[in-house]
Amino acid sequence: MAFENSTTAIADLRVCHKCGKGPQELGCKLRRCSGCFSAMYCNRECQKAAWPAHKPSCRLMNKETPVYANVLDHAVQRFGYASSTALSQALSDFAQAHTWAIETVVGSHALLQGGASMDKLKSSQQILRFRFRCTPTATQIPQNPASTFKIVDSALCALNEYSARGPSNAKPEFLDNLLKQRDSLHKHFLTRKHPFYFGIIPAVYEVEGVTTHITRLCPVYRATRDIPVDSFVKCALGELIRLCYNSMDAGQPFCAIDEQTSLTAIPGRFVRVDGGWKWEALFEDWKEYNQGRASCGRLPWLDNLGAGLSPTGVMSVYSEFYVVNAED
Repeated sequence: MAFENSTTAIADLRVCHKCGKGPQELGCKLRRCSGCFSAMYCNRECQKAAWPAHKPSCRLMNKETPVYANVLDHAVQRFGYASSTALSQALSDFAQAHTWAIETVVGSHALLQGGASMDKLKSSQQILRFRFRCTPTATQIPQNPASTFKIVDSALCALNEYSARGPSNAKPEFLDNLLKQRDSLHKHFLTRKHPFYFGIIPAVYEVEGVTTHITRLCPVYRATRDIPVDSFVKCALGELIRLCYNSMDAGQPFCAIDEQTSLTAIPGRFVRVDGGWKWEALFEDWKEYNQGRASCGRLPWLDNLGAGLSPTGVMSVYSEFYVVNAED
């Protein structure tokens, strides 16, 4: 069973927010949502069908954009971006390129703090903070969307802690609105009656040196198996998070190539095809890589995990939490 937030191979960087198809597959251009200018759709039918789930984040981004845009334009220009809108789009594209890694980081943090049942997350309101820094590629045309930022860190923290220690633009009204949108999306997910759905964790992507940020509302699922989060599992999940960081810093995004094993992925790269960006795998499968037959050779960032753990090993520990029977 594949969860709704799992990611298989990306054919195009920018795809329809509803059907997941790209311009080449559809034979038409995608159009941006006029509310947030972030989500893209292939036609009105897909946009209408996606609206109940998209509405909370759309309204949140729509309220944030006009408040900070004029102030931020000057600040982001030192990084090579013409405007805060351009930097926000680059950050959104980067997050889209590294969807598998970001979603895996979210899930790993939730398991580390909440356990398999997520019980320890119930009593507090959480926010996941990602911090990035710009790389000196902004002036290069075209920009590789997977290489425009480096990750500094990520942390799951209480909202009151984020409000006290977060960036200067983490104003009470911003957090209040974020919570309202989270609650709205949570109600929508409850109507789907997914047996393992837990809740929504808001994520904020920040960039060092500027107050530009984008937000995302991430659905989180309880584990299907009650596996204790012991010292070994904590170590493996910590190394899995580091592996995801390494992938983002290397500009070589992970993608799952099999919907049935979407919690296990292989690294790839984005290449220019017909004016767009497409993901292609660096090797066919892990057996090919482990036997030294991959054309990319050995990748240092894949081979530097601690405690004698391998990439497939830490992915397997994570995926064991979500093993379900075939009939499910």
